[in-house]
Amino acid sequence: MRHLRGIDDLEASDIGAVFNAIWRYRAGERPPRMLEGRQVCLAFFQPSTRTRVGFQRAVDLLGATTTGFAGLAETRAVPPYAESMRDSLQVLAQMTDALVVRSPVDLREIGNVDWLDVPLINAGDGLHEHPVQALTDAWCIASRRPEWADLTLGLVGDVGARVVRSLLLLCARLGLRRCLAFAPDVDGWPQDVQERLRARGVQIEFVRRLEEVVAGSDALEVMPYRMPDSARGLLPPDPARVVNRALVQRCNPQILLLHPGPRSWELDPDTDGLVNSLFFEQVRAGCGAKIASLLLALESRDVEWLSPRTARAAATLAPLVAHATVMRNPGDSRSSVT
Repeated sequence: MRHLRGIDDLEASDIGAVFNAIWRYRAGERPPRMLEGRQVCLAFFQPSTRTRVGFQRAVDLLGATTTGFAGLAETRAVPPYAESMRDSLQVLAQMTDALVVRSPVDLREIGNVDWLDVPLINAGDGLHEHPVQALTDAWCIASRRPEWADLTLGLVGDVGARVVRSLLLLCARLGLRRCLAFAPDVDGWPQDVQERLRARGVQIEFVRRLEEVVAGSDALEVMPYRMPDSARGLLPPDPARVVNRALVQRCNPQILLLHPGPRSWELDPDTDGLVNSLFFEQVRAGCGAKIASLLLALESRDVEWLSPRTARAAATLAPLVAHATVMRNPGDSRSSVT
């Protein structure tokens, strides 16, 4: 893996390495300080809490140092300077060994990034992807429900968000076959996502009531109904759209609850005490995913710390053997995406 711009940049072995790294990190192991003497630029053109601090923690554990910025206003990429994203990244690449980039605009707009002399890791870009968060969320699900073909993934809120996009593409590669979505403010999927999921045989059903998606799903990824950085701002609270403890206990006490953050009112904090709530586990596991992405970009997938630690860890990788190869030619239309 040279760059990690999106899920398609990951080989099956890369996904396995990330999952293994999370297992080790969550078991209390710390990675070897293999990046001593390296410098990683945290180029956050868009503000962040979990992702930025998580990468800072990962860099520190690996023995490297960081430089960078935490918002667009700290750069020359705003008027009256308006330096292009391509120029900004090329400048930063001259001074560091790797770029972790978070951007309010799609990195797709600058095209192929092979002109960069250092690896780039996408920490969330525009409406495109957030691959490291998706890897984290998929691990949280797989560590508890490893049989993807028998799993129903539920989605609530803005299902066009970059985290959801990456998560769907990744879960389809892992063998997911069914998805339920409660997204009353969304007209439908982006066309390219529909095509990719259809090619993988993933059936998606949009439901009319929140209770339906909770009752019918094994794992539920909750998002704001409108993203906080939307030009329209957050929606006012609506009790009929809140995932709370009472709803979960009434409809599906065994459901896994996930939210990549930041959460607003759509996932009530009263769910945090439920045994299947993974809201804070996603934060802890995310550090392991960030460690792995840095090692894969700067070192090699052969690093021992990225190998299976336990039989349980190895079991979560079983779906990769059959399903995680990249399908470049979406010609299989075994089932429809509705």
